[in-house]
Amino acid sequence: MKKIAVTRGSMNVFADLGYANSGEMLAKAQLVSASATLSSSAVFTQSAAATLLEIDQRNVSRLLRGQLGGFSYESSITVSI
Repeated sequence: MKKIAVTRGSMNVFADLGYANSGEMLAKAQLVSASATLSSSAVFTQSAAATLLEIDQRNVSRLLRGQLGGFSYESSITVSI
C-alpha cells in the first residue's frame, strides 16, 4: 500500500487555499450554512430564520440562492446550531 501525505487543515478551508480574504469568506459560508439549516427544517420558515439571524427574509432568500454580494464580514454574525 502506498502512503499518502496528509496535512491537517486550519478549520478555514479558504485560508488553507491561500485566499487573502479568507476570514470574510468563512463568515459568509457559515451564514449561508446557518440560513440553509434553519430554513430547511420543518420548524423554521425563511422569515423565522431571518428573525433569528437578525437579517430580513429577503436576505435569507438571497443567501440560500448563493448571492453573497452586499454581505460584509463586519455585519456577519455567529450562529451556533
